[in-house]
Amino acid sequence: LLLVVEVLSPSSELTDRGLKRDHYTANRVDEYWIVDLDAREVERWTAARDVPDVCRGRMIWAPSAVPPLDVDLDALFDRIEAKCRLVRRQ
Repeated sequence: LLLVVEVLSPSSELTDRGLKRDHYTANRVDEYWIVDLDAREVERWTAARDVPDVCRGRMIWAPSAVPPLDVDLDALFDRIEAKCRLVRRQ
């Protein structure tokens, strides 16, 4: 498994940042991302690090098995916020 992505919510914060992170890194998942919509950032965890790389603005994921993925985080979070506003209006 190359990547696991979790979207943080108040009810899952402790589990995502503790138990799940420990499980994924112990089981050789290359990267574990925690997407924090409120902070508009992604915590990027690997087994080799004790602290996350906190990404804002733009991030590139370049595993050896697939072509690189270039993520414009600002644009992504803007689209998510716009969709949430639309849902709230309905």
